[in-house]
Amino acid sequence: MNGLLPIAFADLPVLLLYMATMTLGVGARYRHKSFGMWHHTLFFITCAAFIISAISDLRVAHAPAAAVLIAMPLTRPRRSRRHDAIAVLGLLCMILLVATA
Repeated sequence: MNGLLPIAFADLPVLLLYMATMTLGVGARYRHKSFGMWHHTLFFITCAAFIISAISDLRVAHAPAAAVLIAMPLTRPRRSRRHDAIAVLGLLCMILLVATA
């Protein structure tokens, strides 16, 4: 690892934040509740943590995860399953990010 921060302080929190964001999203989808403000706030925090992770130790594994984070707001979660599919792809990218550290 060549970065400024060890893995415990960079990539793993991003994965955990992303999983928390997904948990809120799944809860909203299947309980038909609106956690929009919390879900979007947590997504913003996840993106900020991801940027810190990428700055501290930029690797090729950051590219797919970045693409997913950029694409996520462009989907329409209530109108298509594209948002769900991209979220699952994002989870796989975040796991890859942690696994390749």
